[in-house]
Amino acid sequence: MAGAVDGAVLEAWFTRMGWRVDRKDDTTLRVTPPGESPPPFYARCAESWVLLAIVPLLARGGPRAPDLSRRLLAVTRDMRLAKLAYDEDGDVLLCAELPTESLVYAELCDTAERMARYAAHYRAYLTGASG
Repeated sequence: MAGAVDGAVLEAWFTRMGWRVDRKDDTTLRVTPPGESPPPFYARCAESWVLLAIVPLLARGGPRAPDLSRRLLAVTRDMRLAKLAYDEDGDVLLCAELPTESLVYAELCDTAERMARYAAHYRAYLTGASG
């Protein structure tokens, strides 16, 4: 399957998952899982990687726990396949990088669904609304 994953393949896979897909360009999609208040994702094919990002997970000016950086590290330690980071604007994003060389539909599904669950599960903790 080396090199077979591109924007068209990603679009087909996300559509198969039942997610709404908006094509931004040949390599970038905005995808939204079903459900109430789902976090929108960006999916991009870049050279040998598929990059997934929920951005912003927490906007720069929005509510944040006073010890946010410590919480980001603690949560990232507990997650699989994804990580939290700050972007260049100071927003917090949740992202994953998957190699196109070996990527299969089931792996993309697992990663994207985990990211949606992580976003829903950890949002209150990261904003300081709980714990």
